[in-house]
Amino acid sequence: VRRGRTVAAGTGWGGPGSNAGLAGRAGSRGARRVGRARVWAVAGALALAALLGTSDAPNAVAALVSGRTRSFRGVAAWSLGWHVLGGLVAGTVVARTTVGLVHVPPHVLAAVLAAGCWSAVVFTWWTVRLGMPTSASVGLVGGLAGAGLAARGWHGVDWGGFEGLRLVGVLGVLAGILLAPLLAGGAALVLERVVHPLSLRLRRGAARPIRAGVWIASAAVAVADGTNDGQKAMGVLAASLSGAAVLQPGGGGVPRPGRIACAALLGGCRGARGPQI
Repeated sequence: VRRGRTVAAGTGWGGPGSNAGLAGRAGSRGARRVGRARVWAVAGALALAALLGTSDAPNAVAALVSGRTRSFRGVAAWSLGWHVLGGLVAGTVVARTTVGLVHVPPHVLAAVLAAGCWSAVVFTWWTVRLGMPTSASVGLVGGLAGAGLAARGWHGVDWGGFEGLRLVGVLGVLAGILLAPLLAGGAALVLERVVHPLSLRLRRGAARPIRAGVWIASAAVAVADGTNDGQKAMGVLAASLSGAAVLQPGGGGVPRPGRIACAALLGGCRGARGPQI
């Protein structure tokens, strides 16, 4: 009896029931924080897809725009369709690599992914404003590494190493980013040396099949863009919604609506910026 009132056992001040109530309220606050972090992570994934659409996706139609083969609206629609197709047929290899860069507990995964995405968005936007050559992919890798380091220390990031002869982790991604332009430039140099002498002997009638080849090459680049850059945003989106840092192999790890949304933003935001880029 406390001040004339009878308190049931286990429900008074300091009793087991009180502790359970405090634990329940703490768990509720934690769930709300995780929910807010997931919202920010999903928004960051969609913002990342839009950013990639304004910076990287124009590569798919640059030749068509410069050649003035058709109106810009027609070229934009062409690019959008192939980007969406690339997103639908994409697997999850790049998505799993992106999400696997961080090793953090499930209850902080969404916050880490949100911090990584928004860091990449702000970094890329600011460097573009300054006129500096930049890459949203580099910004995403750096953002995820920094967020994982802040959340769990050195062990919160897969810094990389060798799996057989293959580089993995942050080191593997950065090595790929550095080697890709060198390999592509070398291949383009060899092809130009072979094709240029042959093109001097072509007649005017060859212009039509060459233009058709440019359209086909544009579609191939757009599909590759949707399957590669699109997967980076798709992986963050899927992991944020599921709370799992490991996605299923194949295409089952990313829901179809998420694929369509990311691929549509990737291809559509390129058209929204006009033909200047």
